[in-house]
Amino acid sequence: MAFELARRWAENTDTGQRILFMTYNLALTEMLKEMVSASSQRKRPKRGAIVVMSWEELARYIFNKAGLPFEPPSSRDEAMEFFSETVPEMMVQAVREGVIESEFDALVVDEGQDHDTRLQNPPTGFTGPGWWEIYWQLLKEKNQSPLAVFYDPHQRPDFRADGSFSIEDLKLNLNNRAVVVSLTRTVRYSAPIYQYLKTLNSPATANLCGGLCTKNRLPEGPEVEVQSVNRDKVSKSVLEIVHRWTSRGLCRPDQILIISKYGDRSKSAMASVESIDSNDLVDYLERKPGAISFTSAQKAKGLDSLAVILIDFESFETIEHPGFQVSFFLGASRARQLLAVVNTLPVDMIRVTIQKNTNRRKAMKTRYIE
Repeated sequence: MAFELARRWAENTDTGQRILFMTYNLALTEMLKEMVSASSQRKRPKRGAIVVMSWEELARYIFNKAGLPFEPPSSRDEAMEFFSETVPEMMVQAVREGVIESEFDALVVDEGQDHDTRLQNPPTGFTGPGWWEIYWQLLKEKNQSPLAVFYDPHQRPDFRADGSFSIEDLKLNLNNRAVVVSLTRTVRYSAPIYQYLKTLNSPATANLCGGLCTKNRLPEGPEVEVQSVNRDKVSKSVLEIVHRWTSRGLCRPDQILIISKYGDRSKSAMASVESIDSNDLVDYLERKPGAISFTSAQKAKGLDSLAVILIDFESFETIEHPGFQVSFFLGASRARQLLAVVNTLPVDMIRVTIQKNTNRRKAMKTRYIE
């Protein structure tokens, strides 16, 4: 919906308009860039242009215009402070000094809940709201330009500061022509996936589950497949699932997205796997025809795929950390028609299983001797 609106706005005049399409997630940014690329004849606007930028890309662009180095720290805590405090404050200062031009006719923001409406340490005279004051300066008519915001407050990452996004604060700064969209019913999933997601209910995921509602009957599809295996058996299970799906013609390899608990593939059970059933396994940002893509649950936010295999999590009911419960839900909710969940047995459970098997063998040996 967001992309279609951007396309129509781009074609809205005889000469076309320049539309800024802002996102936060890097993988979603790359997917949208492909949609507006020269090779995408079906979705690229016939007039005007859609310029897709992630928030980080915009930051780099503004820092470069201001002659400032953009050097994110390597440590996680320092990087969090850099992106949540230092970068926004420097961007506000830079745009106020007029280092960038107002070059866009309209603004569309997807995953709007990821774009803060509050700064941690606002400069003197700051009106905000949050990062959005930066965006206004990129628009020819500032916040009176055509604006559209698509958002879901329940999908804001748990590691982001609480209270830093408020749709009410944002609406106070929007013109009366602005489009603000939060979907009220579910249309993405087959019925079995929808029903499975409804079972992933905990205090941490209650709002996400509550947001799943539908007025119409969803299309039927294959049942969700759930396995629990030792970590060293995960890759074998994934191979079997991929082979079964593709051999039955349920999907192509490049329609399969493997989603891990880990952002770093070297930590995943698929770390040493280069191909699956003769198909290359590549990072989502490097995806290509015929290859199976891999990403993490957090990086997959904003994306969807016809087929998803969720790995590296323990079973949902045994996960205690609220953040991992949310990540599990977000990963599973990327699937539209096919979903397989390959849970990793916890170490303690593996030990119990081994002990039970050992005891069983001892009992069988004793009965044999007797």
